[in-house]
Amino acid sequence: MFYKVSADSVRLFDDHPPEGKEIPGFANLVFKGQEVTEISPSPDETWVKVWYKTEGANIIEGWIERANLEEAGTPERDKIVLWAFLKSCVRAEFAVNQLKDTKPYFVNADFLIALALYHGPNDTITNLGHKDPADLD
Repeated sequence: MFYKVSADSVRLFDDHPPEGKEIPGFANLVFKGQEVTEISPSPDETWVKVWYKTEGANIIEGWIERANLEEAGTPERDKIVLWAFLKSCVRAEFAVNQLKDTKPYFVNADFLIALALYHGPNDTITNLGHKDPADLD
């Protein structure tokens, strides 16, 4: 489930939901409007373990009180940065072709790029959005 933080700023607790007045350490502060994704609820469902991605693409996890969250739709997918995608294709080519079991069927970065172009809408490489395994060809 996807949520947005509804309070102005909230502590995100590291290890477990706080019990009583004990305040464990906190991993971060989250601010109003931050999109978070649920990992699991606490047994009494008053706390939710969530994760979110920072602008630097670091993943932050922690516990937040459910009262500080409001349901949100599926977040917008990250845009694909073309140079980073091409670099990933070349790295995949090198990594896969170094494996003993790959021979004699080598993977070429050009094939990976062409495959992405073929499956992309209007001959562009885009992030396809959320797909369930049943949606894949």
